[in-house]
Amino acid sequence: MKPGNQPESIRFFNYPYQALEEAVVNSLYHRSYQSREPVEITIEPDCIRIINYGGPEHSIKLDELNRGVVRARRYRNRKLGDFLKELDLTEGKATGIPTIIKEMKANGSPAALFETDEDRTFFIARIA
Repeated sequence: MKPGNQPESIRFFNYPYQALEEAVVNSLYHRSYQSREPVEITIEPDCIRIINYGGPEHSIKLDELNRGVVRARRYRNRKLGDFLKELDLTEGKATGIPTIIKEMKANGSPAALFETDEDRTFFIARIA
């Protein structure tokens, strides 16, 4: 959209790149590689869903995740995390979920939704 009184357009992205990148990188970093299920990325008319199997660490509460509060006590896949840090795709400081929330808000997009089950067999990040 370009306002008539300025030379540049106002840019709006349906899905902010940084939020999508964080969601995909987190799903690869934190999935359980003991499960043979791959990370799934589903593009639907109204949202993008990123699903990984293994779910979040049990000490992390779902309501805290949805508020952007992540205090992980244990980490899965440390070597993969080190590799992702070298590629500048992650910081390894529990900043992924807060970044997704911040980027969605800054873009004027609906809040991302996060889902899991009691047994933590899966984790879904839904970006609309």
